[in-house]
Amino acid sequence: MKVTAKAPERAERVLQAWLRERAEQVLAERMERCLERASHYGIQHSGEFRLRSMATQWGSCSRTGRLTFNPLLIQAPKECIDYVLLHELCHTLEFSHSRAYYALLGRVLPDWKAKRARLNRLVELPGSLL
Repeated sequence: MKVTAKAPERAERVLQAWLRERAEQVLAERMERCLERASHYGIQHSGEFRLRSMATQWGSCSRTGRLTFNPLLIQAPKECIDYVLLHELCHTLEFSHSRAYYALLGRVLPDWKAKRARLNRLVELPGSLL
């Protein structure tokens, strides 16, 4: 990828804008697939999400079901992206990391532990060095 900007000092801003736009596209595409899979387990969601840079998280789900994802997630392989999206979608039915939550996640994505391990091995969050 080649980033061009009229002024060199704008290159970082241009790159960040492109990455954010790409994250919206990639995550929307993956969300569509994940919603189809999750619907078989009673999970219903609009598919809407927002992006926010987070130092220590790939995603979050509010008590009202608002999904937020770290734009850096698109650096990960698709199966790892799907793990994060499905992880957060499961929170729309089971909010906490309870036994019931992990049982649901295990039904939706039986090999979630392997996906999480691969994600953590391949992509590092900026705040994980702190």
